[in-house]
Amino acid sequence: MRLLMFHNGGTRLLGVAREGAPDEIVDVAAAANGSGTGHMPSDILGVIDGGAEAFDRLHELASSAPTTGAVRSLAELTRQFHWER
Repeated sequence: MRLLMFHNGGTRLLGVAREGAPDEIVDVAAAANGSGTGHMPSDILGVIDGGAEAFDRLHELASSAPTTGAVRSLAELTRQFHWER
């Protein structure tokens, strides 16, 4: 499972890349909202602090998240910077 942080407006959010579809990123906060999963980590350090239980809950959430609403494309989250010399 791959974890990442991304910005939505001014808010930092935790994302999980779906297994088998690494270009689909589950917005953990959006997927957990109303899912009954209880408290979910809001950042990668929270996942580390939560240990195996947090990791397992994230894995379950990522695999069961609906494909609309909580799932975003990696391309949508990736910014391209143009550097001039």
